[in-house]
Amino acid sequence: MSEFFFFPACARLLLQLAALTGLVLQLCVCVMVFYRGAFGEHRFYNKLLEIAVALQFVLGECLLELVEFNAPDGVVIAGPRLCILRYLLFGCVFFFGIFSFVPQRDPWDIACIPAAAVTLPFLEPISGAVFPFLFIAWLAAAILRSAAKLVRLSRELRHGLSGLSVKEAVDQLPAGILFAQDTGYILLLNLSMQRLLSALSLTAVRDAREILRLLQSGSLPDGIERLPIKEGVTIKLADGAVWQFAQGAIAINGKHYMELYALDITSHWNLTAQFAMKKTALNAHKLHLLEMLGNIEEIRYQKELQEQKTRVHDVLGQRIAMLQRALREEHMPAVDLLISDIDRLMQELRSAETAPPEHVFADLAAIFREIGVDLCLEGSLPKRIDIACCMNAVIRESVTNAVRHGFASKVKARCEKTAEGWNLTITNDGRKPERLIEGGGIAGMRKRVEALGGTLCISIEPQFTVAAFFREEHGNDQDFDRR
Repeated sequence: MSEFFFFPACARLLLQLAALTGLVLQLCVCVMVFYRGAFGEHRFYNKLLEIAVALQFVLGECLLELVEFNAPDGVVIAGPRLCILRYLLFGCVFFFGIFSFVPQRDPWDIACIPAAAVTLPFLEPISGAVFPFLFIAWLAAAILRSAAKLVRLSRELRHGLSGLSVKEAVDQLPAGILFAQDTGYILLLNLSMQRLLSALSLTAVRDAREILRLLQSGSLPDGIERLPIKEGVTIKLADGAVWQFAQGAIAINGKHYMELYALDITSHWNLTAQFAMKKTALNAHKLHLLEMLGNIEEIRYQKELQEQKTRVHDVLGQRIAMLQRALREEHMPAVDLLISDIDRLMQELRSAETAPPEHVFADLAAIFREIGVDLCLEGSLPKRIDIACCMNAVIRESVTNAVRHGFASKVKARCEKTAEGWNLTITNDGRKPERLIEGGGIAGMRKRVEALGGTLCISIEPQFTVAAFFREEHGNDQDFDRR
């Protein structure tokens, strides 16, 4: 090392700084190799190799410091212990480099062996004045190797699987994870679990079994509640988040460990609550619909009953009017005619009017014609079956009332189509009543007309008139005269 005395002081200082820089880089390599956390015999020798290379940097720094310390005297005094240490470090680099290179085939592991040979003591007298340049070459190669290893290890830690990457991945999990010994001593917990324990004021508890007991039955801070769910322990935090805790056990190499993990089930809990609310609302609607169906059945029954009453009133009223007229005129109908009327009466009471409206009106006119009542129709009934049937019912009731109460012998019904709908006007030549009293017959007519959106009017002056109006859009009626 005495050849370095011929170098300027600034050059020797730069070499010391270079050796110190290489030492820092190599220490970073050692740290990252251990953080990589991979086990195996070849990885073990690689770690020892990196430690030996770091010690060589320390040795180089010591040799340069020794030169600087002895520069005023011009003679480097190195004891035998330092020489033995140089040989031992070379032997370590050689041995660990071979055993690390064989399984991995990493050229940087084998390249450090010839470079480390420069530090051997016997090369100094052999190389002479060239030795400083060989030392500088070794220092540069060692620094380059440390920098290259540092870059490669950084990439492995970012993209590969290592102890550090596993820890970072566990910390990034949204679920809370805690591992502890079977005695309860906590070994590992990620950031999510730390935040949960902080929110539950359990950060100071270092026993996993105690944490689980407090979660199951302990007192909770204000604003935090325990939800009644069978699976595990479910906690609702003050911010509305819902977490479910569960316990597990794992065995590694014959040792048993306790696992406690927490899952965020806030969205699931909210959906469950919404489903329960909708289910309650649907049950309420179901009860309401059942009640409505019961009412609809009652309404349908009452409607059918009212229709039957109206039909019985119309048909019987017609026959009674005929008999009253016959008795009033002291003209008894023939027995065959009475039997025929009774048979038709029973048929009409048992069945609805299914015949065309024109035939129904013709039969009605024929029946009254037999007792001397002339029933005529001016115009024609509409083609809409419901309106035409309703007009027949109004005509029947009007004729019956005219014969029973007014002793009429001639009844005229006039059916006219207008731009707004249909007008039905019924007049008779019978006696006018002193005042109008609406009984069940007139009320039944009014209901039937209003059920179709029409109106019914009854007037006494100048003659007794029944007028019904049925609204209908003329655009849908082919019979409307557009002239």
